[in-house]
Amino acid sequence: MRFSLRALRYMVETADAGSVTEAAKRLNVSQPSISAVLSQIEAELGIQVFVRHLAKGVTLSSAGQRLVNDAQLLLNHARDFAQSAQSVGNTLHGEIVVGSFLTLATASCPDCSPAFANGSPASRSSWRKATSRKSLTP
Repeated sequence: MRFSLRALRYMVETADAGSVTEAAKRLNVSQPSISAVLSQIEAELGIQVFVRHLAKGVTLSSAGQRLVNDAQLLLNHARDFAQSAQSVGNTLHGEIVVGSFLTLATASCPDCSPAFANGSPASRSSWRKATSRKSLTP
């Protein structure tokens, strides 16, 4: 029993829309595609997810209500997972603190802070001006 995220999305959208035809419009897919997926889910589970009303849409059965709630949780988790995975691989995050004597900082890296901030928007940087070696330590 394996369902794709697409199939779960079709089921949840149909429940939200109250109609297979409306769900198809919202998802920009054909109505027969959604009907086929819903029929496959019901056949594999051996339960009726939707009660079909001739020309009046669909409503959820009691088993369907539970199934759609669980499917929505899975879709939310999949969305959060995708966002988390994307953010882990693409950006630097955290804080960098640079300490330097004022005379060295102005000569060696006057544009470092803005360049770092532009390249790593999820990070923070701060600068400490030093008057002695002790003032550079946190």
